[in-house]
Amino acid sequence: MGLSDVPPEIVLCIADQLHYSWQVNALGQTCRGCHDILNPYLYLCNKKCSRTSVLYHGICKGFYSLVERLLTDLVSSDALDEAIFIEGLEIAVRRGQLHMVKLLIRAAEHVPELSQWPTILRTSQSQIFWRAASQPNEPIVRLLLEHGVLPALGPDMYMDLRNVVSRFPSVAMTMIETTRWSNAPGLLSLTDVLQYALRHPSDSTPEIVNRVIKKRADPSALIMYGHSQLCLAILCRNYKGARCLLENGVSPDRDGIYLTPLAIALQADDTQTAKMLLEKANTTDILARGTEVSTLFCAAAACGSERMVEELLQRGCSPNTIIQLPPGVRIILDKVPAIVWAARHLQEGTTRLLLEHDAKPHPDALKAVLQSGNLPIAQMLLEAGADPASLGQYIPFIHTAVADEDIFRLLVKRGVLHSGERYRREFLNLALKNGQTPQVQLLLDRGISFHGRGNTVLCSAVHGGVAMLEFIVRHGYKHHEGAGPEPDTLPLNIAVWKKDFAAFKWLMDKQYCAIPSGSALRNMLLQLFGIFCHFQLHETEQALDMLVSRGADLNTFVDPDRPLVRLAVCNEDAAITKAFLDRGLEPILRTGGSPEDVPPEYGSSKSLDLVLQWVVAKYPRSQVKTVLSSMKKRAEQEEQWGDVRHIYRFEDSNGLA
Repeated sequence: MGLSDVPPEIVLCIADQLHYSWQVNALGQTCRGCHDILNPYLYLCNKKCSRTSVLYHGICKGFYSLVERLLTDLVSSDALDEAIFIEGLEIAVRRGQLHMVKLLIRAAEHVPELSQWPTILRTSQSQIFWRAASQPNEPIVRLLLEHGVLPALGPDMYMDLRNVVSRFPSVAMTMIETTRWSNAPGLLSLTDVLQYALRHPSDSTPEIVNRVIKKRADPSALIMYGHSQLCLAILCRNYKGARCLLENGVSPDRDGIYLTPLAIALQADDTQTAKMLLEKANTTDILARGTEVSTLFCAAAACGSERMVEELLQRGCSPNTIIQLPPGVRIILDKVPAIVWAARHLQEGTTRLLLEHDAKPHPDALKAVLQSGNLPIAQMLLEAGADPASLGQYIPFIHTAVADEDIFRLLVKRGVLHSGERYRREFLNLALKNGQTPQVQLLLDRGISFHGRGNTVLCSAVHGGVAMLEFIVRHGYKHHEGAGPEPDTLPLNIAVWKKDFAAFKWLMDKQYCAIPSGSALRNMLLQLFGIFCHFQLHETEQALDMLVSRGADLNTFVDPDRPLVRLAVCNEDAAITKAFLDRGLEPILRTGGSPEDVPPEYGSSKSLDLVLQWVVAKYPRSQVKTVLSSMKKRAEQEEQWGDVRHIYRFEDSNGLA
């Protein structure tokens, strides 16, 4: 690279330092155009740059020859110290400049104080290595490791390690293969890499685990809370990592307790790993010891292993067995029988087997299958005597039950409607909202009435659409009760929010809602025409016509910022402006016949033109000039110069200048 390729500010920085080995004359001999570059700056610019600032800029930009010369000069003058080296290295790593890193390392080798620069990086708690690893920049990582940099660990560096093992597997492999591992405190160890690879699963987890183990890391080492690496992998739902550990000879057995990993798999709802552990379990040995039979039995039920469940039942296990963990095992598991574990994991076969051996249909089992929508198991449990009333105040299952007509009919048949008014209310509202007429019809057939439920029935039916609205009317819903329609505008708002113009029109045509006024009307119109417009434009215009025809007044607002006017004239769509103006919205307030307030800005020139035409049509010609003058003044205050010019052109073209 020639000197002419270097930015002028760099050349100037060099020339400013007369104690450099280069003189201006020498620079001129190097580059014919040097004086053309230097002269505009040498005598005009007072900025003085230090030698190190030039070095940092050169490293940042990757100017190889410039940085090489500067480093040579710094080394020869004994000016390359620890601070300059570390800062330059950080800049090079941050910018991904591999060649700059090599230059800095080569220069440090000629400075006695920097000959042990990898140790200096560690003691200074520099994050250079982790910055390179998390970019990721594998060549720089490899270069640093080959020169003996040992990755340090600190509170701020664990996130970098997590990113490396979960997102940048190639960098992780480079670290595992190239690092000169040490067990010194504060340094990264192979156990740390293994632990984080198991904590944060990825497609590369097996390869990382295998590489670490080949490097003689101890996969059986205990970590947090006395658990093994295998337990950590299972707790983090890392099936691939757990399988890899087992394939490398890691035993689940510890201190005579074999099934702790299996219990953790149940805790994490990881049946895939639980099945793998069950395949490796020695049933005869566990039965002989007798301390973990309950864990084995419940795990077999959860994993759908009918053969193992049958075998354990024949050997004397109770079908209502609850997991009893050995003393000292720190795992929190639900104290529920095996049938609940089978139901939670939708194991139809083991559920049937347990019921055939007189297992009690536990309420938690019914909750699980109702929430998942599994009709066969739900039917099995209900036929075995499960009582829907035992669900108590457990409401979430209702959403699933109402959505599935078969489950809903089954629950009603088993007496769920006798569980309390709250259930009846929730069932009715959800069926109406979901537009499920068969479920609503079933509730009506069972004696549930629309009467006495206020506006809730109408609001729920709006969610269900016009078909549901017509259904409730046909089946006896009475909205008018003596005094006329309720003053609640919520059903209309729901129709707007649901983007259901047909329901909105139905409510207006049937006069099932009061017309909003004041802030309620303003909010509805803002929904109709605002940035999150809920209807198509032609539907919105029809909705506005309906509101105006029913007495909605667009000019009753006294808000200081007049949001409807802003909505009408500040919208980029001139069609919206026209829709409001055609239906009587006045964009300019008047007091005593004179303009009091004009809009501050307009969404487009077409919108402004529509307002100007409205002014000419609305005001006597003697007052039009006054109004236009007010509009120009307001536009100038708001610095809307395009609007000002537009008004001037309008005045000229209409003879109002």
